[in-house]
Amino acid sequence: MAKQLSFVAFTQKFATPEACILHLEKIRFKDGESCPHCGSMGKIYRRSDLAYRCSDCGRNFHMIYGTMFGKSKIKMLPKWFAAIWIETNPSKGISSVQLAKMIGTTQKTAWFMLQRIRNAFGNKDDDDDFLSGIVEIDETYIGGKEKNKHKSKKLNAGRGTVGKSVAFGMREKGEDGEAMVVHVQDAKGAT
Repeated sequence: MAKQLSFVAFTQKFATPEACILHLEKIRFKDGESCPHCGSMGKIYRRSDLAYRCSDCGRNFHMIYGTMFGKSKIKMLPKWFAAIWIETNPSKGISSVQLAKMIGTTQKTAWFMLQRIRNAFGNKDDDDDFLSGIVEIDETYIGGKEKNKHKSKKLNAGRGTVGKSVAFGMREKGEDGEAMVVHVQDAKGAT
């Protein structure tokens, strides 16, 4: 959207599944109506249950067919739209626990939604996996303290980084820089 809406204005605009469907219709049919099943540019009929029917192949479809909304229920669209607004507006994102409280879903559903949203918005336009420009890097160790582990799980081999996994992170410098994190065997320079 060219103009930034406040969260209240956004939720009022997309308060119903019908409003969300109409918005998706504008996006999907911006170059003309076409069937997602057969690709026909023939007549698309709107049904009363927010579904559509292709005049050529006769198959029914919803606006969410083939989108990140997957096989979600149509009544969930306002929550999806709110989750997208919430995830894309703060500079650092949001946790699934916090999102679940804000949109009224379970934490598991909110986590699933965030994964889909981040995947949809995180894809690069080009096909390479390389970062460019100035790249900042760092490593961190992930895992619990030895003293907090059950007796059968303790390694009894020291403290600090013992028994922890090494995560190596890279990020392009700048406000819109891409980021990558990979698991590595150790934090040696050669690795």
